[in-house]
Amino acid sequence: MQRVYLLIVFLFLFYLPLLSQPKWEVNVFGGVSNYLGDLVEPPFPYPNASAPAFGAGIAFVPSPSVAFELNLLKGTLKGDDHNIGEENFMRRSLRFSTDLMELNLTMRLEPLSAYRYYEYGKFKGTMLPYFYLGGGIVAFDANTEYGPETRDYYFELIEADKEKLGRQTTYSIPFGGGLRIDLGKRHALDLRVGVK
Repeated sequence: MQRVYLLIVFLFLFYLPLLSQPKWEVNVFGGVSNYLGDLVEPPFPYPNASAPAFGAGIAFVPSPSVAFELNLLKGTLKGDDHNIGEENFMRRSLRFSTDLMELNLTMRLEPLSAYRYYEYGKFKGTMLPYFYLGGGIVAFDANTEYGPETRDYYFELIEADKEKLGRQTTYSIPFGGGLRIDLGKRHALDLRVGVK
């Protein structure tokens, strides 16, 4: 019986500090999605190939410097040979638009989170960098258009490609970083850049 009392006391003492920490966050996203690949000259995507992206999620925050986020994101990726402007690409005349939806689980690390508080524990708010890394599942629906010369030259490959088109699923590894701006003790604005 004494062990049960000790266990209850231990759990109670362990549980009280956890109550003082905010445990859950609700996230809402808005921004742009962009494609970086063979239809875009590096190093940066074209602004006219950007499309709106949005999403929502929840985060479990076991400590001030670590959070586990579950997010649902929706966006569009698009690319066009005409954006490059070179003769070979203009002749190929390939373009695509892909609607996608992603469900991901990421871990957010804020290594400098202690700077949110004064030495005596009072919240002061600040702007702090963070990093995130995770994994996800992406469902996408590709829509590809081919120029006339490309259709004639690659007819068999294009027909094989069309058979594969339609709703498909793949994996993603989202990672990136951002800047968290505290608007108050329980509200923050995140400016985030990521790659998948």
